[in-house]
Amino acid sequence: MVVFLNSQYIGNQVYESYHYNVVTNEVVVFEEPVSISPQQIKKYTSKNINTKKFKERMKYLLQRIDKIVIDRRINEITTNAMKEMNEKYPQKENPVFTQEMISFLSEKIAKEFVLSFQHRFSKKN
Repeated sequence: MVVFLNSQYIGNQVYESYHYNVVTNEVVVFEEPVSISPQQIKKYTSKNINTKKFKERMKYLLQRIDKIVIDRRINEITTNAMKEMNEKYPQKENPVFTQEMISFLSEKIAKEFVLSFQHRFSKKN
């Protein structure tokens, strides 16, 4: 997003930037400033925003971000649970999954899933 503060400004060029990755929740720092000419800004500037299209694109963006965040969390939950199970039941001593191992793993994963995603199950007022 580019914020255009004053279309009539003719003074020295001002460049301030803040880059945020909405997927990783990290601030991104660029060594060199992103260069956007005034002509490029004017080309894409419009006073008439198609609100319906904007809302559709924002909804799609938020859905994509949500999917990425969920996928990462699921991977984290299952990886951590497998690691804990391997620490408790070393593979050398337990070459085959036992019922006890399956119970341990399923309990760990289920608990973390509920804790991580419980807000999705609560009813909205």
